[in-house]
Amino acid sequence: PGVGKTTVMREIACVLADEFHKRV
Repeated sequence: PGVGKTTVMREIACVLADEFHKRV
């Protein structure tokens, strides 16, 4: 269960970082 949550968090963080860089 922990691995799934970690994967989701990492994916969301990656997407957010990508969008942030795209905005800037």
